[in-house]
Parts: sequence; C-alpha cells; structure tokens
Amino acid sequence: MQVIKVPTANGIDDIKLIGENELERQFIKQLAEAGTLSCISREVADSVMFRPISVTPELSSYVSTKNSIAKYDFIVRQNEDFIRDLKFEVPVGTPLDLTQYSAIILQVKHSKSAPPIIELALGSGLVISGIGLNFLKVSMTASQTKLLTCESYYYDVLTAKPSSNVYHLEGKITVKNTGTR
Repeated sequence: MQVIKVPTANGIDDIKLIGENELERQFIKQLAEAGTLSCISREVADSVMFRPISVTPELSSYVSTKNSIAKYDFIVRQNEDFIRDLKFEVPVGTPLDLTQYSAIILQVKHSKSAPPIIELALGSGLVISGIGLNFLKVSMTASQTKLLTCESYYYDVLTAKPSSNVYHLEGKITVKNTGTR
C-alpha cells in the first residue's frame, strides 16, 4: 500500500491511500467506514483521499469543512431516555447558525444504506439553542432507544436549505443493551 501526504492550504495535510491489491483496498474501505478519518472520496477503489477532522468529544463540538463531514461516535443505553447537546462550528471557533436551515434531520440506521429505525427532526427530537444558535439538542425517548436491539448503528445529521442539502456530522452509535424491559 502506498501512503502519500497531500499538502493543503490550511496546513493540515490530507492523506492519500493507494491499495495495490484487493486486501489493501478492503482495508481502505474499512478505514473509511469506521470513521477513523473523513473520507473525501465517496467511492473506494484503488485509491482514496482522507482528511483528518477536528472533533472535541469532551465538549461535543464538531467541526466540518466544505469537503468533509465531522465524525463523532457515542453510546446509547437501550430503554433509557438519551439527550446530547452537539455544538457546530465551521471553521473552528466560528458558530454555525443552525437557524439558516429549513430542516435538520438525524437518522439512525442499521447500515448506511438501510431505512431509518429512528428519525429525529426539528421539533421532534431536535432543538436549536445556544447564543450562536449553533447547539443542536438531540433527544431520544426510552421508547425510541428500546428499538435499538443490535450492538451498533450508524447516524448522520442532514441540514437542508431550499437550494441544497449538507451533511455536517455522522458517526456510529454503540448500544448498551438492557435485560429489563
């Protein structure tokens, strides 16, 4: 496998991985799906470009750029209410005013191509808050988390304007299953 450092204008280098055989290409695909780096390319073939993403889990603050989606994984306990505040900044230190979007949707799925098991929207599980209007409160009820019976799921956050859709955040949800129902 070849690894090539690709300098960028912002000083944070991209990484280009080139798989020279099927095993290496499979490994590249697993890296992209695991969310260890943000994949700029949508199709994994012989080579793929990755971009590191700034994520500060302690603050639940996520930074995405025009060409990348921020990654954040979290844990949900099945059969319990779940609440998490997400802080959006583009670029770092600049609040992303979430009120500029006509819709914001968060979907939870078994796989990225599966239909949603849980879908949250503004006024139905999602609330915008904060001084910069850049906090998104994500709330799932116990009856919703009860539906999460597998060990892990994928989610993403889609923001929509009349003229465009933008994905700012995606990740994996690990479920801590419960015995008592």
